[in-house]
Amino acid sequence: MSRRSATGGWYRAQMRRIVWPLPMVAACSFTAPGNSVPTTDAPRSDAAAVDASTGIHDGNPDAAGGCVDLNGDGICDSQTWTCGTQPTPPSNPLSLGGLSNVAGANLGGDGAFLVAVAGATIPLRYAYGIDIMCPGSSGTCPAQIEFGLVSGGRLGCLFDGTVQTNRFQGQLGQQTTLAVPTTPGVYDVRANIGLNPSCGTGSGWYGSEPPATATFAYICVP
Repeated sequence: MSRRSATGGWYRAQMRRIVWPLPMVAACSFTAPGNSVPTTDAPRSDAAAVDASTGIHDGNPDAAGGCVDLNGDGICDSQTWTCGTQPTPPSNPLSLGGLSNVAGANLGGDGAFLVAVAGATIPLRYAYGIDIMCPGSSGTCPAQIEFGLVSGGRLGCLFDGTVQTNRFQGQLGQQTTLAVPTTPGVYDVRANIGLNPSCGTGSGWYGSEPPATATFAYICVP
């Protein structure tokens, strides 16, 4: 074997033992010739885009559905309050007197504050508790936890059933829907204890319109 052949074999053996550091490779980036499109997405600037399927405003829309919805609930993941100064967050749970309450209010998957398109139908998730004294000497009575908008009137009931006097009952994981007004503005979502024979479909509150302290969520209609 020649000296040159032996030296060449030793060199190739040493090269096979060298491990190239991965960070040197990872730090490199490549752009195809003539391609001026960046490899990362630029920030989106359309801060008032709407998810057409839900009528919810969102600040980071995607190309297909109108907004980013990573959790797949049909609701835009990020929103911006666009109706002036955002109100103070409501109490949670919100007491309706005694142990009666509304808790965990979630409008359209975005908590107690929602920016929505006029006329949209929005899911409302919540929990409730009710504990009242029935009128008269009866040990049971029909009762409701009404909800609605101010301004706008009563929309329906979060609870409608028969209760035992001074006996607490409640449920987690409840859901209903809420119709967003067609007129722009800020709307309080309020609750009220009712003692009607049943919930019914009327827009009038039991007794009178509940006060601002009975607000458990807010809706902004830009």
